[in-house]
Amino acid sequence: MNAITQRALRNGMRRQVDVPDYGPNIRLNRGEVEKTEGPDPDDIKRTVKRAKRVVAYEVLHRAGVLTDEQREACDRYLVEAERAVGRSGRADVIGLGGADPWRAFGPSDQQLRALVSMRNVRAAIGCQYRALVDMLILENMSVRDITKRLRTGRDAVKTSLQEATTALCNHWRI
Repeated sequence: MNAITQRALRNGMRRQVDVPDYGPNIRLNRGEVEKTEGPDPDDIKRTVKRAKRVVAYEVLHRAGVLTDEQREACDRYLVEAERAVGRSGRADVIGLGGADPWRAFGPSDQQLRALVSMRNVRAAIGCQYRALVDMLILENMSVRDITKRLRTGRDAVKTSLQEATTALCNHWRI
């Protein structure tokens, strides 16, 4: 330690700071994860508690807002978006179709197919539903959060989500 640090410690300039828990309890309180019970992978007869990430469209499916087909369309949209992002891992670059300038190579064939698929599905659902679908599926926002962002009613958001996911089903013929 240097002299300034030693003097500060002697004069009591350093305080003890209690750090709150920013781990699983905070995520549980925020509603990002939920406690579930399931079979232990090592011993099937034993049940273990685990934390599971809350997926917004699965919550709507369990509540009866979305049908099985609509949930399947949401799953497919998420998978296509993940493929379209590729190695960059950034959801905000979906649809650009180009590689980062520091890369000496372009996107893979699988990524190009996914980009084409994402562009087609976004064209099929239209501009009015694109942002809504992205908020629900890619940003994993709850209906309450979407309602706050759009400053609209909860029932209107649910109806729009049903229409948007129906448009996804129609596009993929699910």
